[in-house]
Amino acid sequence: MMRIIEICKEEVSFNEKQIISILTAAAIAAGMSAFAVSGGAYSTDTNELTEELNTMTDTEKEDCINENLDTNLRYLSNLTAVTANADYGLIADLVHEAYENGVTAVEIKEAVFQAAPYCGYTRAINALSAVDDALITLDLDIPTESRAGVTEDNRYDEGLAVQRQLFGSQIGAITDDMTAAAKLQTLYLSGICFGDFYTRAGLDLNTREFLTFCTIISNGGCSPQVNSHALANLGVGHNSAMLRAAVLANEKYNGEEKTLEALAIVNALDDSAVGGSTAGEAVPEAAGINGYTTDAQELTDMMWHYKTDDADGYIDASLDADTQEILAEAAQAVVNESTVPTSDDERIQTLIDIAVLAADGTRADEFPSAVEDAANASNSADSMLAAVLLCVPYNGFPRTLNTTSAINAAVIEN
Repeated sequence: MMRIIEICKEEVSFNEKQIISILTAAAIAAGMSAFAVSGGAYSTDTNELTEELNTMTDTEKEDCINENLDTNLRYLSNLTAVTANADYGLIADLVHEAYENGVTAVEIKEAVFQAAPYCGYTRAINALSAVDDALITLDLDIPTESRAGVTEDNRYDEGLAVQRQLFGSQIGAITDDMTAAAKLQTLYLSGICFGDFYTRAGLDLNTREFLTFCTIISNGGCSPQVNSHALANLGVGHNSAMLRAAVLANEKYNGEEKTLEALAIVNALDDSAVGGSTAGEAVPEAAGINGYTTDAQELTDMMWHYKTDDADGYIDASLDADTQEILAEAAQAVVNESTVPTSDDERIQTLIDIAVLAADGTRADEFPSAVEDAANASNSADSMLAAVLLCVPYNGFPRTLNTTSAINAAVIEN
């Protein structure tokens, strides 16, 4: 039997080592890859993986999935995949199947909600609307109460606590020597990705970390972040066989390229190198925030945190209002697969080009020349970084980390 199937079935035991020893703050902030290599027992070679994947029968794949992934998590992971891929037409059938197999309406909605900061708010907002439509056809009451678990006063601190629980005590701290761009990126990561989302009621922390992994593999082109969250999943007690099953369960939504990218990362994991559970199973309680009639409305309002978290005005100081508007339109056009706006001003056009690359997320090799063009058009490093950070809610955070890292590297090189 193929090696992909074999590793899906293997028994895994964990030791006491913490994920903190594997993943550092720098690896996340810079988007660095830090594979825990399994000693070469399972191939990470693309050609070999392609042959193995294409040789596996549908029955073999299904057996692997069923043996290593429970039904609830399978449907929730499917929902994050179709959200990240903007396949909204598939949501109704998935919602019906999930509900018939015991997944609750709240779990369904929270799975889609969890995807927002990792694949982009627009995709999640559209998916949540499709979920509501599907629930209506099932004659179900649509849960509309907010499940936010934090307030405006504690969202950053609570998010940082969760982030450190998953990745280590050194993660996420803001230091005096940080650049303005790095400070804002850190505020977004801790306050929004972890504070606004991981603390929500409806799903436990372990499930949210699993769904984050599934969302990021569906983005494509985000290998460093896939690896980081694969390691975090090991840290909360999941294993590589479960992650591999999730990759296979979403192959039909993600396609071969994204599937192979994820399998190469999972095959490089060493279950015994992390081990233990650093997160509890308790589902957080809602903070009692009211006033929303739909989840899509709440998620839309939460996008405002990208403005309020920039209390120092970094983006406004780096980009004028007209430039911000056209850059946001460009990122949204990529999401919607519509016509990207252009500008006769070379300085603005080169920033649009960077915004488009950031929104696409799979063309890292084009960044050095794009940064050089932007610099030659009199754009500063801050204007480039601000352009990318402005578009985080449309692009999701993994693409943003890759892009800011590429810009910083290209600026240093040039």
